[in-house]
Amino acid sequence: MEKFHLYLYYFRLIVDNFSSHSVYFIYGVINMPDKNICKFIPIRNNSSDLITINFVYETSYFANDFLILHTYSINIAIKGEGVLHTKLGSFELKKGDLFLTYADQPFYIENKNNFEYIYITFIGIRANALMERLKIDFRNPVISDNEELIDIWQNALSISNEKNIDLISEGMLLYTLSYICNTYEDKEKKRIDEIDIILKVKKYLDDNFCNPDINLKNVSALFSYNDKYISEKFKKTIKLSFNQYLQKLRIDYSIYLMSIGIKNVNEIAKSCGYNDPFYYSKVFKKHMGVSPKQYLKQIC
Repeated sequence: MEKFHLYLYYFRLIVDNFSSHSVYFIYGVINMPDKNICKFIPIRNNSSDLITINFVYETSYFANDFLILHTYSINIAIKGEGVLHTKLGSFELKKGDLFLTYADQPFYIENKNNFEYIYITFIGIRANALMERLKIDFRNPVISDNEELIDIWQNALSISNEKNIDLISEGMLLYTLSYICNTYEDKEKKRIDEIDIILKVKKYLDDNFCNPDINLKNVSALFSYNDKYISEKFKKTIKLSFNQYLQKLRIDYSIYLMSIGIKNVNEIAKSCGYNDPFYYSKVFKKHMGVSPKQYLKQIC
């Protein structure tokens, strides 16, 4: 009875979420005009310590505030760009990313650019044990670069029906979790190595931002990495692009120079890494909303 109530609760939650759509049912499948597919797994009569609730291809429903569900979900990004928001941080999502949500942990998924993903929700005593076994820190719930799984997930969803949906959804869940077991440790080590490199780049910028010759290309070469790689990983780790962070360091330092009594804009620009005082003024106004001269008048 408890399982039935949980299933009914989740069923009502999904239907409420799609209440603005024209919805019709075919063999336990909800089809929406915008190609969403939501397959519900029938209640099993036998006792189970791992229960899959539904198998969904999501293309259109995205919450704009935190949800708290009593189920886990395993998800794979199919196309576009999205963001997984949790109380512990926000995580960029792109094609091939596996990501997990946790029972009773608030989250919502933002559609950033035509984002589509497939997910399986599940509960049970074994579900708790499996999530602990994976040793995935819920503060870092995204595992990147798993595009080889997309066709498998899409095929599993397409061949499932009212006769086999419970077996297919559970099999897909266990297959993906076993895949994570085999790859997560290597990918986590790679992620930590990437963070270490970016922190070294950040430290170099912190110590040398006044050098006017600093740019993405020569700093990347200094660390023997491709500039596109450093650009992507820097933004992912620091949450600012390389140039945004460099500009922030320089503008913050120029404000410090003004605060200690330096008033010559040309001198300030040169001291914080800008050979061109006009470009410095343009960047300053973009960050502060006023020109350097206007800012000096405000603080004098």
